[in-house]
Amino acid sequence: MTVGRIAIVLLILLCGCDHTTAPSKTAQKYVDSWTEMGMWLPDKEQVAYFHSNLDATRDQLIAALSHANADVRQRAAYVIGEIGPDARSLGPDLFSRLQAERERLIRIYLINALAAVKSDDAEVISDLKSRFESLDDTNVPPALDHEYSDADEKINVAAALYVLEQSQNRGHYLTFVLRWLQPPPARLGGDELKGYWERRWVAVISLEYMLGATDAIPLLEAMRDEENAKPWVAFHVPRVLDALRASRVP
Repeated sequence: MTVGRIAIVLLILLCGCDHTTAPSKTAQKYVDSWTEMGMWLPDKEQVAYFHSNLDATRDQLIAALSHANADVRQRAAYVIGEIGPDARSLGPDLFSRLQAERERLIRIYLINALAAVKSDDAEVISDLKSRFESLDDTNVPPALDHEYSDADEKINVAAALYVLEQSQNRGHYLTFVLRWLQPPPARLGGDELKGYWERRWVAVISLEYMLGATDAIPLLEAMRDEENAKPWVAFHVPRVLDALRASRVP
């Protein structure tokens, strides 16, 4: 073999090595950065990178789901959910992590991701149904700011089941989510009223992914026009309304 051919072979081998290792190295850098993001989630650029290099970065995402740092686990679930159905092969990994996860917020992200990737395996649906039945739906005041309750988790489970369940039971789960769009009862005040508004926020955010749930539209429009609506309503409700209107069957 001539010197020129040897050089070409070496160049091909080197390029091949870079091609297979570069995505995983970049992905690991992203994962390592997730411990220092504060309240922020991975941006569109990071999501797009994992999406376009999914085969090469899936090991990093799977490992991140079980990371010792809760922030990393949360962000891994978020990224997989943002990738959507193209990450359906990661459904078993999401489900496995859900069984072991002790942090409620991360369970919520895992549940949302299972719905987003369309993980409609019978075992997943059965587990979500059991969770829905076992979770308390009581409106309770938050013990700490931004602390999620049983009812919040139940809303997310209901939203996931609405997406994944194709039987007539979907209406049951939609009804539960819509319940929290109703105006606060007049008797509520103080921390109970604060808790009710937190349930409403969770319901509104969940509806963005419940495409076809057009029964929510008039309730959202009424919430938008409430005299004492919270500031977040003006930002989130119009976006969710746009998503639901676009999902209407022609």
